[in-house]
Amino acid sequence: MVPLSQLTLIEKSVDEGTDKDEEEDDEEGTDKGTDKGTDKKEEEENEPSNKEDDLKKVKEYIQDPEHPYITLVGLFNLAKRSEDKGAKIGDLAIVDIEGPNFKKAMSYLNQNTWIIEYMDTKILIELQNKDYYGLGSSEVDRIIKLELKKRKDEIPYYELTPQLQSDSTPSVEANISEANVSEANTIGIGSNVKWTRNGKEFTGIIDKITSKTYKICCKPGKQSNDTGPGVFYMVPKDDIQLN
Repeated sequence: MVPLSQLTLIEKSVDEGTDKDEEEDDEEGTDKGTDKGTDKKEEEENEPSNKEDDLKKVKEYIQDPEHPYITLVGLFNLAKRSEDKGAKIGDLAIVDIEGPNFKKAMSYLNQNTWIIEYMDTKILIELQNKDYYGLGSSEVDRIIKLELKKRKDEIPYYELTPQLQSDSTPSVEANISEANVSEANTIGIGSNVKWTRNGKEFTGIIDKITSKTYKICCKPGKQSNDTGPGVFYMVPKDDIQLN
């Protein structure tokens, strides 16, 4: 026969042991969970960001002179890399304006405006002219305008926006002005010229040009429609200046 008091003591001991084991298990589980979370966080920190990885791929791609800029297909392939790490920027793809691939490319563009710097100029112009087909953000529009302003020297004048055209107008006017000045400084038929002979200055209008001389109208008392000798001066080219 076992005293009842002892049974009670044994029962308490079992409970205490169970509680202790459960506490140990809980602590161990917590520690394991913490360790796993820490390891995962460290892995994420060590893994390069999408931007860094994509930027590296972009710079490698545009080194080839055959494709110095990123196209819409390139944007789509970069967007696809989030699902398919093996996707390459130069992979063949159809990016139709009305298709899902275009929307995916534009979504990538909105989230990665840094890539605008590496995009094809004609595509940037088309996107801006078409108001980004309703898929562009105000930030994309702002950065594209700045980028096109940097590239205005490589854009045909007729494709420039009114703002960029106004920026370019002074240079166009300057070129016209320079051309006019150059033309004005050129001696030709009809030019009013002067020259000196025996210390005396003469003036006249060039009527004809030969290989070595200018035929200049007219001697005193003569007119260009007069005939016979003694109407025109024949002056060496080196002696002539614009009057």
